[in-house]
Amino acid sequence: MDKKLQNSTEQMIGRFGSFATHMLTLTINDKTNWNISEIAVKKALKYFVVTLNFKMWKHASRKPDTKAKCQIIAIPVCEGMKSQKRVHVHILLGNIPEHEIPKLDATISEIWAKTSIGLERMCLDRLHDLDGAVFYLAKEVGYINNDAVDWEVASIPSVLYTPPKPQLGQRVVG
Repeated sequence: MDKKLQNSTEQMIGRFGSFATHMLTLTINDKTNWNISEIAVKKALKYFVVTLNFKMWKHASRKPDTKAKCQIIAIPVCEGMKSQKRVHVHILLGNIPEHEIPKLDATISEIWAKTSIGLERMCLDRLHDLDGAVFYLAKEVGYINNDAVDWEVASIPSVLYTPPKPQLGQRVVG
């Protein structure tokens, strides 16, 4: 067990998770469950995250002057790929426009149904305990599956990880 890897994963999720508002669980279709490839899961997740981002933020997510802020937070964690339990995905979600939240459940169902591996069963909850969610999301890292958190598919607004540009005349320390 690699506790350092698990702790650093928890810290990384927590860094961006403080902006999260929802926890989503998506289940992979039973018919493909036993033979599902990691590539198929990544492809479906990428489609899901990109499509959800566009449905939430429309063209603002693509415009150069607004895309740094107008992007959802989506940190997916795939469980069951390297164990005997059913393959499912937990996604920490955030930066959802307030006017889109009432229809978030229906939008997620619609997008997930269009993937080749999506099963109707899903659970979307408001996030109440970030520490508990972070611990839960990182539970397989360093133990069963070091690649459980899919950072390649994750969506994080660049404004959250890009340091501010120095102002004219300001000295850069470093």
